[in-house]
Amino acid sequence: MAIAFFLPNAIVIRNGERFKLVKQFADGIWKMDNVVTGRSIEACESDLHTDLSKGNLYFPDAMEIADSMQAIKVGKQSDVWNSASDSARAEARRRFAYVSSAIGAPKSATTLKNFRDQVRVKLNDYKPPCISTLKSWVSRYQIGRNDIASLLPKTKKRGNRTRRYRDELEEIVDRSLETMYLTQQRPTMCDVRLHAATHIAAHNKLTPANDNKFIVPNIDYFWRRLRSTYNEFDICCARFGQAYAARRYETVQGFARGERPLDRVEIDHTVIDLTVVDGRSGLPLGRPYLTLAIDDDTRCILGYYLSFEPPSYLSVSYCLRHAILSKSYLKEIYPDIKNTWDCYGVFTNLVVDNGSDFHSIALEDLAKRFGTTIQYCPRAKPRYKGKIERLYGTMNRGLFHTLPGTTFSNIVEKDDYDSLGNAVISLEKLHEIIHIWIVDFYHQKKQTAIGEPPASRWRKHISGIPIPVPASVIDLEATLAVPFERTLSRNGIEHLALEYNSDECGLYLARMKGSFKVKCRYNPNDLGHIYIEEHDTDHVFKVPIKVKWRDYATGLSRWQHQLCQRFAAKNLEKEDIFALAEAKEKIAQIVEEEIFVQKKRTRARVARYQGETARSAKTKRDFDGLSETSKKRNSTSHRANEDHIYPFDASSDESRRWPSPPENTLKDNVEFLPRGRK
Repeated sequence: MAIAFFLPNAIVIRNGERFKLVKQFADGIWKMDNVVTGRSIEACESDLHTDLSKGNLYFPDAMEIADSMQAIKVGKQSDVWNSASDSARAEARRRFAYVSSAIGAPKSATTLKNFRDQVRVKLNDYKPPCISTLKSWVSRYQIGRNDIASLLPKTKKRGNRTRRYRDELEEIVDRSLETMYLTQQRPTMCDVRLHAATHIAAHNKLTPANDNKFIVPNIDYFWRRLRSTYNEFDICCARFGQAYAARRYETVQGFARGERPLDRVEIDHTVIDLTVVDGRSGLPLGRPYLTLAIDDDTRCILGYYLSFEPPSYLSVSYCLRHAILSKSYLKEIYPDIKNTWDCYGVFTNLVVDNGSDFHSIALEDLAKRFGTTIQYCPRAKPRYKGKIERLYGTMNRGLFHTLPGTTFSNIVEKDDYDSLGNAVISLEKLHEIIHIWIVDFYHQKKQTAIGEPPASRWRKHISGIPIPVPASVIDLEATLAVPFERTLSRNGIEHLALEYNSDECGLYLARMKGSFKVKCRYNPNDLGHIYIEEHDTDHVFKVPIKVKWRDYATGLSRWQHQLCQRFAAKNLEKEDIFALAEAKEKIAQIVEEEIFVQKKRTRARVARYQGETARSAKTKRDFDGLSETSKKRNSTSHRANEDHIYPFDASSDESRRWPSPPENTLKDNVEFLPRGRK
């Protein structure tokens, strides 16, 4: 740092104006002359010191002569020494060692050479300065008010500083950069140079022969011109769009973290990088969708849902159900798993993106009833829920990419690998693999971010804290169901051309003295019952479908019901209970046949149809444990399909419930089959 003094003839810059200190009076007042205008002003020395401390006044001579002053912005002076590189500061210290030994010594070459040699031996410097260079260093140091910054190397000022090309040529280059390079077509710089060469040639044709004609600059000049005119952010905006540039250059300040287990949970969907096959035919079905929920504090996976159902509120509801309820089924279904899955409970904050599947009245009702706050991330900014995004990457690389039939993340990684030909894993086996990976691998592996395994952190942080759970499974089912309003009469409730009624509806109707509108809820994967919420008590009770519809609708999803309605209206020319039942039977026969076709898209849709039937089966029973029928089964895969507390589709096992197709199978058109299937 240079040293300066308030002395006569000293030059100061105050508020951007240059003054010369002329004389100080006895009362401490300085007379100052404006160097430009010549006008004189007076200022108290205390005011000058105050301006110096605020950066409104500085001594330019020391910094300018020492070459350590850069651009002055808003009266503040940059510190050249701190902004210099480590190598530049090291070189300045080396020079200072020579200068400090030569200051005050005679200026003779012999004396300076002796001092230089002493320093050279001390520093073990194989390239000491010559005598003339040493004298210039000493001079710079003294003029620079004994500031070591004056000895910084001036390598940045090397080279030719004059302009090589005329203004007209620079305009052509700038216009080519703007109209060619800074576009979202993203041409190369070689294309830009060719574009500029065309305009330069046209300009040269109009130039007289005795004038200097333009030459095409080399490509390095185009790069230098681009970077000197535009910053990296503007270039990225022009070529890739503002959203991409914001993601690339926006600083990451860190985001909210969960303070305890179940405080902050992130949820999202993805298509897994694996092709699964049908359990019976062995033919590839496609890539299923995976919905995951992860606890922010412990990094534990609370629940998941896997199916061919495209992302929707149904996927969210089944994943949340799996996350909230206890995983007590684990040892019964998968006895080979060594550890337990102890992560469950109602959470405080749910972090989601802005997908339509997360904007629903049912999800908002779930949040209100359980005291959960839904936090929506900003659009196109997945980093606000980075834990779940990172988990998908970890799961793909650590699990799905190691299994036969993987599709990898992109075609470059896939190369010549035949995903369909190598696919051997069925959906029910994939469920078992995912359970083993989560419980025995991911939860037991030390995570860098938290410094310990997720399962260990969960047990440590949840110890002594009561885990919030829903008051009843019926309440949870009703909360996760889709709401609607209907008029309750003595005939019950009509919904989707189906009728529901029960004795409890009669008691509620009698208490309210007449027909009235009620809030209802239904499970789109099981139309065999609905829920009615009493508006005066908030009590929720379950209402079964009427007896005449029971065999048809129990375990039937809304999608299957609408499929049967369309089939009956188109092929049977009627739409009553008998026509719907007949349509359901005929569709089952077509499904059984279509699972063996060679078109993967068809098999995926069939898997969705069968999977929804398997998912709906559990809604006939409670969540409290395995049914008596499933407990008697020996096959774990059969038990998995029978209980919907698990996130299962089990399409291949479920498909065995459908009757075998007769030899003369129906060829009627069904809308979930490909066009041309007549």
